[in-house]
Amino acid sequence: MTDNVWQKSSAEEAYFNKLEAEKAEKRKKEDAERQKKARLAAVAGTKDDKLLEQLISIGIDADSFGALQLVPVVAVTWADGEIAGREKKIVMAAAKKQGLPTDGPACRLLSSWLERKPAKENLSAWTHHTRDRCKSLSTDDRKKMKDSLVALATEIAQSSGGLLGLGLGAVSDEEAVVIKAVESAFEP
Repeated sequence: MTDNVWQKSSAEEAYFNKLEAEKAEKRKKEDAERQKKARLAAVAGTKDDKLLEQLISIGIDADSFGALQLVPVVAVTWADGEIAGREKKIVMAAAKKQGLPTDGPACRLLSSWLERKPAKENLSAWTHHTRDRCKSLSTDDRKKMKDSLVALATEIAQSSGGLLGLGLGAVSDEEAVVIKAVESAFEP
């Protein structure tokens, strides 16, 4: 009879040890998520929890944050449903110009967006971040940022349009809609 009591205690102890281990693992994961979000908040320059969650949901973290700035041009490349080689080259050249390492997390994420059409949430997250960021920018800085991004988006749109897709300057209606949405993100 004594052995049976000890067996139950050992089984109970094992059960409670397992529960404690699961709780510890859950706390560890939650701490890691908090740290990840805190690093992203520092890089993104925001404390907006909803925005941070939105960025994380599209694959943005502190290491890949640089890719976020090119979300609008990726959206333009996919606007007509397909991507031309010239468009990819322009996007990747823009990433290089921004100083993103070609083998770094931001370029890897950007490349994945150029291989598979990203969700519409990407542009929504970029818009949310841009509006948040514009609150702290002067009118001149906001205009410079907008003009630079719209010029790049337009260059990409024109690179694949035109007569027989020869890049002779035509912007498709779908691309124009995306470019207009990009412009509107900078409105106060």
